[in-house]
Amino acid sequence: SKPNKKITNRLTWCHNSLLPIVMRHSLAASHFTIVDESLFYIGYWGRHLKSNQYRALKPHQKVNHYPGAFHIGRKDRLWMHIEKQQRRFGENVYGIMPKTYLLPKDYEHMRNYLAASPSNHVIVKPPASARGTGISVTRKIKDIPDKTQLIAQHYLDRPLTINGAKFDLRLYAYVPSLEPLRIYIYEEGLVRFASVPWVSFLTHIVHLDSNFSLFIY
Repeated sequence: SKPNKKITNRLTWCHNSLLPIVMRHSLAASHFTIVDESLFYIGYWGRHLKSNQYRALKPHQKVNHYPGAFHIGRKDRLWMHIEKQQRRFGENVYGIMPKTYLLPKDYEHMRNYLAASPSNHVIVKPPASARGTGISVTRKIKDIPDKTQLIAQHYLDRPLTINGAKFDLRLYAYVPSLEPLRIYIYEEGLVRFASVPWVSFLTHIVHLDSNFSLFIY
């Protein structure tokens, strides 16, 4: 049943051009009204806010990005923090990510790794892209730009597979507070499979696990 007017008057969500259609439908079904950002609102979903916008937030307002979230959202920043933890606690504790080179800074280290063995390959990625954009696997140093901001990771030649296909797991969490840290994990998740069986690094599409989920939508 629809809540009384006193409640629905406060169920307001900030409008912005990035608010997904599925969220608009969900908000409408939950009796929210989408309003201009100059008006009272309790929720926002969109781009990262600017520093002054974060400072202006009221205790009742919830947003979908924490300040500095790019430190774990960008591949290069994530590696910098993992490497720092490896130096502090050891790789046996924080060996959770393949060795990563931040290019162009680590270009010579990557070159030495590729030259050490014909079986050594790297997977090259833009540091802040998604959905498989700009990814390549190579062992040829000439294929890797020496002045472009990229990351290159040791390519895993024996990945864990399910029925012969590479996969990844996507779990959904809600973090309403960092201090004290409070995390809620949704009980259902998503498994994404590559659209063809894994054979070797020579098969271009196999390392792009997200292709299957992209194809089915």
